[in-house]
Amino acid sequence: MNLYLCEVDEADGRFEASLPSLPAERQKRIEQFYDRQSRITSIAAYLLLAYGLRETFGLARDQIRLSYTKKGKPYMDGGMAFNISHDGCLVACVVGAVPCGCDVMAVRPAKQNFIERFCSDDEKQYILLSKNKESAFTEVWTRKESLIKLRAGSVMCRLKEIDTMCAPVYFTSGRYKEYTYTCCTEEQMDVVVIPTAAERLFD
Repeated sequence: MNLYLCEVDEADGRFEASLPSLPAERQKRIEQFYDRQSRITSIAAYLLLAYGLRETFGLARDQIRLSYTKKGKPYMDGGMAFNISHDGCLVACVVGAVPCGCDVMAVRPAKQNFIERFCSDDEKQYILLSKNKESAFTEVWTRKESLIKLRAGSVMCRLKEIDTMCAPVYFTSGRYKEYTYTCCTEEQMDVVVIPTAAERLFD
C-alpha cells in the first residue's frame, strides 16, 4: 500500500490550468467551491490520485472511472482502493488493493476541552501520559478520522464513541514535516510513504 504526499503551492498556476483536463463530473464538483484554495486543493487531490493509480496499478488517467457511495465517498471497482485527505498545503492519497482510510493534519495544540469532549478514556490516558501531548493528540485525531473514512462514515458522528485504542482495525501513523498522517485498514498492511513533487503530477 502506497501513501503519496504532495505539498501544493497555491500560487502554482498549473493546477487551475489543469482543470479542463479533468473529467466533466469532477470539474463540476470543483467549480462548486467558492474559494480558490479549495479548488486548487481539489484539483491537486485528483491529480495525485491519478498519479498514485498509475504508479501503483499502471492505470492511465483516462482509464479512471470513479463511482460514489450514497454518502458521497468515491471508490473504484476492480480491486483498486484509495482514500484522499488534505490539510494546509499537504495533500495525501493512499492507494492499495484493500479498503483504506487516511487522514493528514498539521500538529495541533492538545487543548484539554477537546480531549475531554472527543477522546475516549484510553485515548485521554495515551495523550496525557505522552511526552509530546500535541503530537499524541494529533495522532489520535487522525486515527479517528481515518477509521471514519475507512467505514465511509460521517465526520459528524460522535467522535468520543470511537475508541481507536481498541478498534478492530490496523493503524499506521507517522510524521511528515509538521504533519501527522494515519492510514487505517482492516488487514495489516505495510504502508510505503512516497513524498511526491508537484511536478510529477503534470507528467
